Amino acid sequence: VPPARKKAGATQSRGNNLQGHVLGDGKLSWALKSSSSTVSFAQGDVIGLTVTPSDDALTGAPVSAESVTVVNQVPSIGSVTLAPEGATVADALSAEAVDVADADLDEVNVAWAWTINDISVEGATESTLAAGTASRGQSVVATATPNDGSEDGAPVASPALVIANALPVVGGVAIDPAELYEATTASCVASGLSDLIAANPGRRIAVFCHGGVVNSWATHVLGIEPQLFLDAHYASVSRFMAASSGERSITSLNEVAHLRAIQ
Repeated sequence: VPPARKKAGATQSRGNNLQGHVLGDGKLSWALKSSSSTVSFAQGDVIGLTVTPSDDALTGAPVSAESVTVVNQVPSIGSVTLAPEGATVADALSAEAVDVADADLDEVNVAWAWTINDISVEGATESTLAAGTASRGQSVVATATPNDGSEDGAPVASPALVIANALPVVGGVAIDPAELYEATTASCVASGLSDLIAANPGRRIAVFCHGGVVNSWATHVLGIEPQLFLDAHYASVSRFMAASSGERSITSLNEVAHLRAIQ
């Protein structure tokens, strides 16, 4: 007798007696006679079977089968998908487990794990991955593992999603200098460094530029009209913070302390 599987809606009686009746061709016909009320199989139940042959005149010796235990059928997942297609560093990623099933009709919970370039992402245990976690060109995979409360099913990994290049964004443009005369040489300064920020989530980057660019970006962060309000010293440092949610702030402007040792 093979190991019994727990089946939704299957019934069996504890204490049942299966009797065989000899037919004209020497075969047995079977009848199940219950000595107790019918109950459903449950995981862990030990099922026994005793066969007693009878020809309506004599009853043969009963024969018992080796008992079997009702075991759990592990849950399964058909596939895992990642969205959105063509995601960039600005997009949060969302994973979905498709065709989650359990033959025993148990409730199935799904555990998630993420990797970037085959390296596990620590703390990423939900079906979503925050924007900026992976950088441009990196390969992201989500793996789902089903559990029915008793056992894990086989883990299923999504196809790899490669983070695409984000479109460059210019926050604004300023004309340097602000006051123009016939003999003035003017230049345009793009105030948006969004492309650099998007391509380097979680990193510290250095931008070497003209003082007019510092002014232009600072006014963009402050939300004021482009103007040259700062006399940026040669080789000075200005620090800005950029959050993945879009917030921008100024940490410092026109630092020169590092130049004192060489003056």
